[in-house]
Amino acid sequence: MDVKAYMKETFQLLDQINSLLLKEFESVFKYELTTKQSLVIHHVNQANTLTVNDLAQLMDISASAVSQLLNKLEKEKYIKREINPTNRREILISLGSKGYELYEEYDKIDQTIIEKYYSKLSTEEMVQFQTIVKKLHTIISETD
Repeated sequence: MDVKAYMKETFQLLDQINSLLLKEFESVFKYELTTKQSLVIHHVNQANTLTVNDLAQLMDISASAVSQLLNKLEKEKYIKREINPTNRREILISLGSKGYELYEEYDKIDQTIIEKYYSKLSTEEMVQFQTIVKKLHTIISETD
């Protein structure tokens, strides 16, 4: 089998896995976030606290575009903005109550998926899987 055909089959299997796992994520569909809004919340969750400029750089968009995204997210309590006490010209962004609620839901889903599916893999298979995912992450990160 040539590499392209092999990878195409792998991508199709990954798509099928994602489709099958979609039912596990039903509880987060109620949040009705756009892709960009989800990305903002993801970055804030990962960093705990970010400035508007940090977020703009991470998302490769302007600070004013970030501010527009933040307006709705703040209104709906997904994030909160506060003036940086050490630099009053900076706005600090952190998760709001609904943002924490969303990530608690994601944690429950992750736990369910681990218990129902990944736990059926051997330790050796999990190590191989993680090694491959890390290598792919490195390749993609260095290419960007």
